Amino acid sequence: MLPVLVASSLLHAAYFLPILYRAWFRPAPAAWPSERPNQGRLETAGALLWPPLVTAGLALAAGLFAAAPYSPLEWAALIAEREYR
Repeated sequence: MLPVLVASSLLHAAYFLPILYRAWFRPAPAAWPSERPNQGRLETAGALLWPPLVTAGLALAAGLFAAAPYSPLEWAALIAEREYR
């Protein structure tokens, strides 16, 4: 068990130390090549903005409608009740 943990720790260090080095210890470039001075009203492109917004909306809707008569939570309880009775 101990050799597996040591190997896992070494692999994680090999994967993550280069990322940490680039993020914290490497000097920042003068300007990013793809940087645009004016991208419009939003900070990012729509392809990066909409998926998290849709996911957040669905999670909020699932929480708000959890007690509805035909919610997935009620379906799961009904199936469990019928299956394990």
